[in-house]
Amino acid sequence: SFGSIIMRVLVLSVSVLVLLCSLAHAAPSLPPYFQMTWNIWAVDNGTVRPPYRGEPPKPFKQGTGSTYYDWTRTSMLEVYDNFCVPIFDQGNDWPCHFLNTNGSSYLISPKPSQYAPCCVFGQPFSPPHPDFLNEVKVPFNESTMFMGSEVDWWVLDGDDPAEPFGYGFYRYKYYDQGGHHGRVPAAFWFRSIPGFFEQNFADFRPVQPSADVW
Repeated sequence: SFGSIIMRVLVLSVSVLVLLCSLAHAAPSLPPYFQMTWNIWAVDNGTVRPPYRGEPPKPFKQGTGSTYYDWTRTSMLEVYDNFCVPIFDQGNDWPCHFLNTNGSSYLISPKPSQYAPCCVFGQPFSPPHPDFLNEVKVPFNESTMFMGSEVDWWVLDGDDPAEPFGYGFYRYKYYDQGGHHGRVPAAFWFRSIPGFFEQNFADFRPVQPSADVW
């Protein structure tokens, strides 16, 4: 009947609209390799969730660091210049490196700390896949102004004590280099032991790190 045809058209239209919306909010992928620097906020306030619009609530610590990523080698190195990630009960007031390679994660402490200069942090362990947001099915959350530009955020907020965490990509900033092109990542934030931790990315380059990094 004419009514059933109209109903089918409406159902099809809604299905197409849902598909288009889901595609519009599909998370971008990272390139197979890149290098970048970042500024970090280690915030002791656990009630005000990132992303922070400017300076976060006090008390906090500010530092710098860098990331070297190469999925073709399944390797990643994060260098924390001023203090380590706030995920340790004993504190984090020492610079550290996290090296993920050969299926293992290593905590490297270039200066004296309560840990050995190099120890196995996780095994088996690998860096995140370039398309990890879609693989883990992290849902789109919101769009905000962030560091003067519009950023889209994907946030996972469930029952895991390590959540929530969020990852943002600039909406209108793109990289195009070495045959790779896509949206530039803006920031990453997650829950820490005292509160939240936010990495604000800078100098993103889809350049393969030298083999001697690993």
